[in-house]
Amino acid sequence: MSAQEAEPSGKRLDLLKEVFPKLARSAVLWNRADLGMTLKFRELERAAQVLRVAVQASDVREPQDFANAFLEMMRTRPDALFVITDPLVTSNRKQLFEFATKNRLPVMYENSS
Repeated sequence: MSAQEAEPSGKRLDLLKEVFPKLARSAVLWNRADLGMTLKFRELERAAQVLRVAVQASDVREPQDFANAFLEMMRTRPDALFVITDPLVTSNRKQLFEFATKNRLPVMYENSS
């Protein structure tokens, strides 16, 4: 994976900040075990520093990790959720969308599926 593919993550955070100007903290859901997703996360971190947005990383590696990630998000109450997609995240998107809807949490997702 090239750095060019990681670059849109930073631009997506910029867009999220533009839509929600008071965005101060964003939870980021991602799979740290996936190297390509790690590149995207690093780009997102760089953009967050520039935008002055705190990043709360929630690493999911197995389907059962989502429940703990959601609990942690509710403890810290982020202003939005940024999702870095991979097959694990995509296959669990229903519970992700249900969580975000229930908690009225804006979500930036990489694709429409």
